[in-house]
Amino acid sequence: LILYIFFFQAEDGIRDAQESRGLGDVYKRQTQEILHKKYKAKVSAPLPDLVADARLYEYAGISFGEEETFMLQKSLIKLSHETKATQLRFWGKILGSRRDYYVACGQISSEFADPVPKDVESLGKGVNNVTFWITHSSSEEWIELPIVTAEQINVARQIKKVLTGDLDAPVHSYP
Repeated sequence: LILYIFFFQAEDGIRDAQESRGLGDVYKRQTQEILHKKYKAKVSAPLPDLVADARLYEYAGISFGEEETFMLQKSLIKLSHETKATQLRFWGKILGSRRDYYVACGQISSEFADPVPKDVESLGKGVNNVTFWITHSSSEEWIELPIVTAEQINVARQIKKVLTGDLDAPVHSYP
């Protein structure tokens, strides 16, 4: 009696019994390597994994789509590198009548901050605890929003207007 035994080597991925999680995983693995080559440095502070978080929101029916989510993640990494912001995170999307805003927030050190006028709370305290950036698209540059006073916030709470998506648009209202 002759017995033949054959051993087959499983190809990568065959032996793992987990379902594919889509292109986001492939992109995510490449992101740090691409940025390291481009900027010759690691990102200044770790960022929340927007792609993984987006998967959770998809269960509730909320999604920007896999490609846009990945592009936002890359855009936030670039913003983190350029501004040296810590605790940077994606805040959300605000719908405007003409254009939409993507909003990010984080803390920047005083060495990268704009000078603060005397009548305004210092950066990192009170109403200026975090810095906000907006962009209309993940492929556009992020715009840092100016520091605010408590009075500006109180007046803004009284205004009932639809956002247009244009930062330079005049706001005609009372007060």
